[in-house]
Amino acid sequence: MNKSLFKVLFGFSLLLLISDHLSAQNKNQFLLGYTNSKSAGDDITIDLNGVELSWLHQIGNSNFSAGLGTGYLSSGKSIENGHIGNGIISSNLKNINLVPMMLKFNYSIQSGRFLTPYFGLNIATYYMTHEIYISPLLLDQSVRSNTFATKMKYWKYGLVPEFGVRSKAFKTINFYAGVEYNHLFADEDYLNLRYLSLKVGLLL
Repeated sequence: MNKSLFKVLFGFSLLLLISDHLSAQNKNQFLLGYTNSKSAGDDITIDLNGVELSWLHQIGNSNFSAGLGTGYLSSGKSIENGHIGNGIISSNLKNINLVPMMLKFNYSIQSGRFLTPYFGLNIATYYMTHEIYISPLLLDQSVRSNTFATKMKYWKYGLVPEFGVRSKAFKTINFYAGVEYNHLFADEDYLNLRYLSLKVGLLL
């Protein structure tokens, strides 16, 4: 995925968001919740837990809303073995930390009395750090050198479709639950990451 394309989309989306005035307080919603994420691909096994914080603003009198979201996910668990480039094998990844930052676009279906279904598509950038344990692959594959560790830091970009429900039974605090599919893109195949997030929390 072209990084320049994401930058253009981010800038254009921010302009659309800022252009819609924020005068009506009841058009703003804040979401604070817990999220559990698991890998959705065969190449990488990952289990992340963390929190998320989002702000959504209703666009005019429509069912559309736009906003910003961020969070923090971490895991001390390892990722299954995988190949990295030519001549290197990854033993595992540990101490994974992931900070997603999203432009969020939602559409709500005003159908129920107590629950409001919604779905959306988010544009995301991620800051990720982890420790990687690697060992060179020798010509004789039965013999390997000592494994050593290094820490890696990098940015990724991705798309995040989501759906869920929000309660509207109370005046001040309500609840929400949803599912997100995060697809992260990278130039290297072994850094492509896909995971599902189950999230629940408070709607303020």
